[in-house]
Amino acid sequence: MLARRDSRRVFTVATIVTLLCLIYLTLSPSWSFAATRKPSVFEPVSRYEAPFATDLDAPAVRKSKRNMRIALINTPKYHFEVVIPLLDAFSHTSHTQLELFVNHTSAERMNALPFLQQAASGELIMRRWEELRSSELMYRPDIAVLTSCSRDLEDLGDMFTNPDSPSSPHEIVCVIHEAPEWEDPESPWRKILQPWVERSRVNFVVLSEHVHRFVAEHFYEPWNVTSSPIKLNDYFPSPALAERHPGSVRLLPAFPPVFDPTPLFPKKSAVELPPEPFALIPGKFEPWRRNYNTIFEHTRKHLSLIREYGASIQLLGSGPPPDIPEDLQDVIHIVPELDFDQYWAFASRATALFPAFAHNQYLIDRASSSIATSVIVGIPVVGTHELVFDKYTYLESGPSARTSWIQGDGEEEMEVFARIKET
Repeated sequence: MLARRDSRRVFTVATIVTLLCLIYLTLSPSWSFAATRKPSVFEPVSRYEAPFATDLDAPAVRKSKRNMRIALINTPKYHFEVVIPLLDAFSHTSHTQLELFVNHTSAERMNALPFLQQAASGELIMRRWEELRSSELMYRPDIAVLTSCSRDLEDLGDMFTNPDSPSSPHEIVCVIHEAPEWEDPESPWRKILQPWVERSRVNFVVLSEHVHRFVAEHFYEPWNVTSSPIKLNDYFPSPALAERHPGSVRLLPAFPPVFDPTPLFPKKSAVELPPEPFALIPGKFEPWRRNYNTIFEHTRKHLSLIREYGASIQLLGSGPPPDIPEDLQDVIHIVPELDFDQYWAFASRATALFPAFAHNQYLIDRASSSIATSVIVGIPVVGTHELVFDKYTYLESGPSARTSWIQGDGEEEMEVFARIKET
């Protein structure tokens, strides 16, 4: 059964708070992909009609004499799929100067560097994250967006010990991927950020609405989380720009990490595709993320049907792959370590995407990149009614609202895939 919703629902992405100005980021897609039609490589499944834009009516923005400096920082070897939509969001705002500090070695190995550069619509200064330690850089951003916040603080925590330092940013925006590691008030992240929390200069951003609800409900006591409105005045910059509760952390609206890949990958990437229709299970090959034993059991249960349809299951990802049982090796295949553009090209040709969660925490306190992948490349995600309409609510508003396949009670993903093949 297809889940259908209004095709022109506006995505609310993130409101980034600084002591300098208030940015409202909104996204209005127009969806055109039909569920029964297989997309060509990077055929646009969404057309972004309204780019992310600064609130130009804000007096603080109108009276500014310089651009707001925004530093996007991503120190680990991954999460480039989160960096790209943030680059796109900020590069479409007015009065901003954008700099990206990234794991250059990993981005180069994955051939992601040119696409990170292209993701910014305007001028982008891109540096190695290690350069933040250089005394010669003399760089002080107004906002530091830590796109992998816990990992970024592990690598750069000593640089954020003194919020009153001349080299410290005015505000820190923490992108939280897994909420549980932030619950403990004695966590290393809290110890690093405590001086910033006391000055109310920390903001949290999460990547799905259900994680936003979890943080709002569970972080009130350990972090004094607030979502009170911001009041702008006529001065730029001004420490009185935002009215904040003392010692609080602001929880910003959820930011679904989705982007239109078409401008980044205008040409078909050279990637070998399976000749048969296939279901996709993307992401790192880690057993604590995906339950491969269950995947194998369900595949074996429906093996004759899969072979009858001439279909396969493709495990697309990186890291040490799981061992495929010998009796399933003709229908389950490993697709490892593709370049950045090849990864999205391959994913876009799937018939459906299986989340294959190893546990239900992806429905409680963390966001799955696999769900965002289904939106980015425009393929149907197979999921429960709860997943589509209660947890990952941007599915309800986006292209996958027209292409999501809802599991019935007790129905396995493989059984839904069989229904897809019959349509």
